[in-house]
Amino acid sequence: MTQLVVYNETAYTSGLTHNEKAYITSLESSKICDITLSIFKQSIAYGIVLYGIKNLPSDEETNLLYVTMQTHYPYLTTGEMALAFQLNAVGSEWTRVECFGMMSVAFLSDVLKSYNEFKMKTNLALDKKKAKIELPSNTSDEPVDWTETFNEDIRLWRENKRDFVLMLAPMKVRTFYDKKILRDEMWSEDEWKKWQFMAYKKTLDAQSMSAYKAKRLDKITRQRFKDDYQCELSRLIYADIMDSHILQQKIKDGLCVK
Repeated sequence: MTQLVVYNETAYTSGLTHNEKAYITSLESSKICDITLSIFKQSIAYGIVLYGIKNLPSDEETNLLYVTMQTHYPYLTTGEMALAFQLNAVGSEWTRVECFGMMSVAFLSDVLKSYNEFKMKTNLALDKKKAKIELPSNTSDEPVDWTETFNEDIRLWRENKRDFVLMLAPMKVRTFYDKKILRDEMWSEDEWKKWQFMAYKKTLDAQSMSAYKAKRLDKITRQRFKDDYQCELSRLIYADIMDSHILQQKIKDGLCVK
């Protein structure tokens, strides 16, 4: 692809590489400084699955990883962290950092150090590819191939790589709702009640919080709690879709006509 392209509402004078597209998309995710421990656990789950780590980090080790990221990489996004894990596993952008079977602070820090060098190099490359203001506006658009993305999720789900699939589930559920492919009436009232209860309990458990305390949060913390709850609810919805051939077909049919 060498023609002028538009990607994520920005025009570029030449085609973007796969890694450049992945980088641009990763920037849309939440920043580390804005996420809770619950969301962070979901984020590192991708790395754990990707590297086949059997010795899962304890709660204390996970808290240490979380504090390290909040302190040293607060403005990195969860999408960037997932991309860093992926690029390191492939080893195409830098010499692969070995995890030695552990999700440790040292491993994560070394991966992100290499990722930051990749990030600077990629930003320079993107700046050179950005179109000038005087370029014509009748550009071709290359949207995300949601059918391919959805089919890939189904494949990963069948391979039992479910943590990875669920990590980005909230964004995909929101997208399918925006496209009018998903609708509330596709599930019964009893199913919604069950999932709402499960999502609320998961959110409480992840934050070691009682229902009593949850009702007395300040405005900012309450909004974060609601965001976490909505993410958990979206994951339950997406998991149900992944387990239902009927729902999968409805989404595929909907994507074909969008």
